[in-house]
Amino acid sequence: MYGSVRQDPERIGRRALESRFVLRSRVVSWSIRFAEPIVLEDGSKLALATLRDAIRHLAQLIPKPEGDMLKVLTASDLLTQAAEHDGPVEFARIATLQVINRHVERVFDPSRKDTHWGMRKLKRDL
Repeated sequence: MYGSVRQDPERIGRRALESRFVLRSRVVSWSIRFAEPIVLEDGSKLALATLRDAIRHLAQLIPKPEGDMLKVLTASDLLTQAAEHDGPVEFARIATLQVINRHVERVFDPSRKDTHWGMRKLKRDL
């Protein structure tokens, strides 16, 4: 502090100090609902509708050795960001779905693919 006089906190007053160092506290809302609830396929009739439901389910679902997996950490971080810092809830939902389905292997089904090229008829071919 060049050339300024250091003031005693007692002389400044408590209100002035509190206004300088504002402590901001937020209400954490774990009750934010997903746009579309996550329906579990394990036979239970439970659907994960809120951030609280999702984080509780992940805490019960994930074994300790898998707790350090990148997908698990990402999902828990996105759920926390959505609850505490108004992060994107849909990203948290997608990450939760990826963790729930982490052992499901995606298989390409060629019978579902319609090949539309080469099927077009030209006017001259009619």
